Amino acid sequence: MNVLRSIIEETQKNPASAAAAAAFLSAAVAFLAVFAALITSLMAFWGIKRQIRATVLVADRQIKATVLSANRQNWINELRDEIAKAIQLLRGMSDLLVKPQIDHAALDVLRRDYMFSRAKIVLLTNPDEKDHGDLCEDLRDSFDLVHAGAGSAGQLNLKIDNIVVVARGILKREWERVKALE
Repeated sequence: MNVLRSIIEETQKNPASAAAAAAFLSAAVAFLAVFAALITSLMAFWGIKRQIRATVLVADRQIKATVLSANRQNWINELRDEIAKAIQLLRGMSDLLVKPQIDHAALDVLRRDYMFSRAKIVLLTNPDEKDHGDLCEDLRDSFDLVHAGAGSAGQLNLKIDNIVVVARGILKREWERVKALE
């Protein structure tokens, strides 16, 4: 403020210095305007940069959630199909074993396919989750029941019903995770 006051007093005493003071003030105002524009531009740049980072972060999370959800959905479909196939093979073996003339070649094909299907289910499930373990155990017990020929059709149906109940619980829980994008 004192600098401005001294410039005003000097211009009142000397008109030539008034022109110089006006030029100085014009240059100072122009400098301040450029400085203010520069600060405003930098602030806008930082704001845009921060907004881009936030957008990229949100997009990255969304992509990961979408990929995870799609992978989980594929897993659900594969597990469901494999369980249905295993049940079909169990019933097929059971049907062959009750016939008076057993077709051993067909039975061997069904056993081999069942063992493959059951192995795939075991690999698709998580041994740390109790219901997954129960499912695998029921599949093993059902095969033992059919393979040994010791059980009745009623016992096999109970085992298969239990497989279906456990599988539905697993598939429902996983579907809920898909819907929640976990």
